Amino acid sequence: MKLFQAYLDVHSSCNYKCAYCYRKEPGAAAMPSGPMPVEAFEKIVPILKRMCWSVSLSCAGEPLLHPELGSILEIVNRELAGLDVSMVTNGYLLGEKARGIILKSVLSRVSVSIDTVNPDLYARLCGCGPGALETVLGNITAFAQAKRSGRRPWPKLFVTAIAMKSTLPHLEELARRLGHIGVDGVKVQWLVPWSKELDAEAVSYDRSTAAILRDVARILASKRVYFEYPNSPVGDKVRSALGGFGFYKNKSAYALFTLAKAVNSLRKNFCRLAGTYLNIYNDGRMYACASENGPAVSFLDNDVDEQERQISKAVEFLKKGGRYEECGECRFYRS
Repeated sequence: MKLFQAYLDVHSSCNYKCAYCYRKEPGAAAMPSGPMPVEAFEKIVPILKRMCWSVSLSCAGEPLLHPELGSILEIVNRELAGLDVSMVTNGYLLGEKARGIILKSVLSRVSVSIDTVNPDLYARLCGCGPGALETVLGNITAFAQAKRSGRRPWPKLFVTAIAMKSTLPHLEELARRLGHIGVDGVKVQWLVPWSKELDAEAVSYDRSTAAILRDVARILASKRVYFEYPNSPVGDKVRSALGGFGFYKNKSAYALFTLAKAVNSLRKNFCRLAGTYLNIYNDGRMYACASENGPAVSFLDNDVDEQERQISKAVEFLKKGGRYEECGECRFYRS
């Protein structure tokens, strides 16, 4: 069974400068900037087909910047239709041309990052112009309308919001706006702070936070919009995760993948992403580790058999309890 979830950036630059982007984190791995050449993307396809059930075409870059996005998605349509392929975007460039290309693709989900519907706060958090929010909301409204008019069940339109102290008071307003637009789902994630400034924005799961999340869930449920809770010590996260099965084309693989992560999380001195995560860069590097620890595997210099052998070796090292020096500082490693 293919249990890897692959993450790559078809374009590693971004038109936003989000305050919480992990690319700004001190010690973050150096990443080549610019678009992934179409030829390089084609060279990744064999390992994706052999080892992965899911592929995300964007991690920290903006995929809609790619000048040959249509060619990339043509390869996805032709070669990766059996996988769960998704894309994350800030939505600013989700204009008519981009919508047309995406709506004709085999993508399972398009997730748009919107943390707040307060224009000033949005501009400050995203490092963009004052009119950017309305452009994004207009784009996703047009996307949702095009899906409905074309009776297209896929790709599902999601919005992902980062919960911070500054955005929590606006979450209910965001839910109302998104319910009116008619998105398919909303996912809330906790901020992962990496600086003193972001520490001040970190949210604790207390009664007031729980009450806001319950109100958001109620608002979205009234519009039949799926809501995925952030990680929490209560059953809401589990229940919402179970409810998310309908948004994955390969449901059996999603179930096994979720189970593998859950089992990993229960083991001490173990990486909860071991054997489930493949990080890919457009300069040819691949890591079987979300934090780029361990050896890099080249998809440019090795054939698919050698790529699989090296990835499997790295995973086996972790599954047998091995750890790299950096593992102790990693948030995915359970000591």
